[in-house]
Amino acid sequence: MFPIEFVAAFLGWMIALTLVVAASFQVILLWRRSVRARYFQRKDGAMARLAQPVERFLSGAADLASTMRLLGPLRDEAERDAVAEMAGRAHHPEAIARRSRLLWRTGHVHRWAEAAFGRQADAIVQAAFAQVGTQIPRVFANARMNVLRRRRIFAVPRALALHELGRLAPAHASVFLAHALRDPSVYVRRRAVECMGENAYPESVPYLLEELRRAVEEGNDVSLRTIKSALVRFRIVDMEPFLPFFRHPTQRMRFFVIDTLREICHRAAKGGLLGGSAFSAAMRQVVLEDCARDEFADVRARAAGVIRHFQDAAAMRALHTLLQDENEYVRLHSVRACAHIFYKPLIPELLQRVTDVRWRVREAAVKGLLDLAPQGQEQLYHFFATSRDKYACEQTAEELESRGLIRNLVADLAQGRAVVLHLAVCRKLLDMGFTSMLITELSRIARPELQISFTEALQLAPPEEVMAVLREVAEPHPEGEHAGALQLLYRGPQPELAEARTV
Repeated sequence: MFPIEFVAAFLGWMIALTLVVAASFQVILLWRRSVRARYFQRKDGAMARLAQPVERFLSGAADLASTMRLLGPLRDEAERDAVAEMAGRAHHPEAIARRSRLLWRTGHVHRWAEAAFGRQADAIVQAAFAQVGTQIPRVFANARMNVLRRRRIFAVPRALALHELGRLAPAHASVFLAHALRDPSVYVRRRAVECMGENAYPESVPYLLEELRRAVEEGNDVSLRTIKSALVRFRIVDMEPFLPFFRHPTQRMRFFVIDTLREICHRAAKGGLLGGSAFSAAMRQVVLEDCARDEFADVRARAAGVIRHFQDAAAMRALHTLLQDENEYVRLHSVRACAHIFYKPLIPELLQRVTDVRWRVREAAVKGLLDLAPQGQEQLYHFFATSRDKYACEQTAEELESRGLIRNLVADLAQGRAVVLHLAVCRKLLDMGFTSMLITELSRIARPELQISFTEALQLAPPEEVMAVLREVAEPHPEGEHAGALQLLYRGPQPELAEARTV
């Protein structure tokens, strides 16, 4: 056994070592705080001294040469960071272009490029600001070094430097971002893709499409969602590089391309339709002839969302065909695409889809017809009043109730508009058990003959609900009308209302 003195000495040394380590951390912490305090003091001083020259240059009131003379040599990191922060406040495109030239002359761009690309920084900076081309060399060709560079601890500084380079003017930033797509780390490549989407520079579209192809066919570690999110931020006029990919042999590639175009159209239209003039003739042709007839159902479905924006006879014919497609999702997207006043001629086809075997298609058809008011809504009312399709009628009744259109029906009845049709719709709703909203609205009708008609129709409702309605009906009217309503409650339908029942 060890002597007790040895154990006591060992514990003493351990306590002393712990105290020394704790004291060292305290010293380092105090030193770090002192260094950062001096850094921010120098930075604040530099910002106060250099703010006016930087702002004048960014606003266009001064040229680059005179601004560099006023800035003088940037001696330490605090001054360089102050200039970069002040220049980073520029948001107007012209100010961003001037900001890029300023940061290039102050050396910021070169420092960021060295952090992101290492020894190839000089050539890439020259290519970016001389704009001699954006060919992508093989960066980090050493396989052993790539293993280390893939690690997050080494990749994050490169990604941060690339973030700053991506905020330059798009014409310059696109060169750095294109080169960064060859980086071995997913963190750097993902940031490059995101910056391309934020800048929306047309020259970047082919690079993003190539990344999309790699993600689909080769399992690129940059996610499809990231690449697609970048692509949807471009304009329709930038989509010409999409054309070859509409005929790509891979189904998923064709799907992502047409779905991206659909989302771009939706964002650009802002709830309306763009019109055929927004698309090139080649784009319209490939969507109508290839995408709308694609063997992959998901491609045909997404094509309907693009075709609706063409607003011409060819689009009408294509949507007519897609509404009859064998795939339910193609029919679903086609029905949604027809919900615009331009496609009123397709109302009969939409009515057929109300009886579709798939409930999603029925729901979309009902919503589309109601959106095509007044023609589509009137046709739906006629269909609902006469149809014996249980599921189609239930879908229509639920949509009428959820949109609050039952209140509109009662209001139209009270004003004498389309009494026969609207009364037939109300009777159908009562027959199906949709009584709650009708009961609420019944007391608001000021015409006794319509109140009596409702009362006669309510014979099919539960007795407690009927009596509540009768009490509301009788309150504002003379005793004779109340007695008539009570008598009609237990009688058969009146001859003069037979026509309304059969509409």
